[in-house]
Amino acid sequence: MATQTPAIPVNPSAHHVAALLPKLQDVDPDIRYMSLNDLNQMLTIGHPTFISHDYTCCARVVEGLLHTLNDQNGDVQNMAIKCLGPFVNKAPESILCPTFDKVSNLRTDNAVDSSVPALAVRAMVVALPRPAPAVPRTAKVQEAYSAVSRALIPRLVGYTVIQTGKNLPAPPKGMIQVEMENGIDSNALDVLVEVGRCFGPMLQEVEVEALQKITTEVLENPRCSTVMKKKAVTALSVLSPYFSDALLASVV
Repeated sequence: MATQTPAIPVNPSAHHVAALLPKLQDVDPDIRYMSLNDLNQMLTIGHPTFISHDYTCCARVVEGLLHTLNDQNGDVQNMAIKCLGPFVNKAPESILCPTFDKVSNLRTDNAVDSSVPALAVRAMVVALPRPAPAVPRTAKVQEAYSAVSRALIPRLVGYTVIQTGKNLPAPPKGMIQVEMENGIDSNALDVLVEVGRCFGPMLQEVEVEALQKITTEVLENPRCSTVMKKKAVTALSVLSPYFSDALLASVV
């Protein structure tokens, strides 16, 4: 566990978080790194609702993390990814969908590692509250699934799986579709695996079918590497307990 620095208050507030954010733009990578480290500690030790009522502060945190995820310094990027887990557990429901959308669409033009968006999204999925066997599902678990369903699954497969009735724009090309086109493993399949592992019991039948379909397309695509195809097999094994009888028969 990281040692708490003197700059970290015992009971951090949204004001303390906001005061850190300008330092994420500093020209010195050490200052950016240490500021992210302080932010991570505040988000970790802060009261569960300490920033949830300050939408402006949360939105500024997202912008700061997007900036540092695209940093030229790998240590800064890694610390930004580390901040996402405690952040999504403290942020209000209204900020989860935009965060998934913005992080998954991040253009890493300045970054040294093009897999950062998928690594960041995976960190978010793993950190969110998830359903547990024989345990009633809390409002937080429902909110987490809702964000995954509305924002993340369409980003993985490239289309809206569950229609909401709202006239929303179509999502951009899916993260896994991009992987299949260029044959480069950017870890988007790892995100799909975690969606199945963490939220499988809550996935609707059409979502399971959509995730199975894109996974099978990876297996059948000659451009995809052996590593990607092994990940696709893992994804199918994670999803398979949630297949309907008809889908299971079709896949087999």
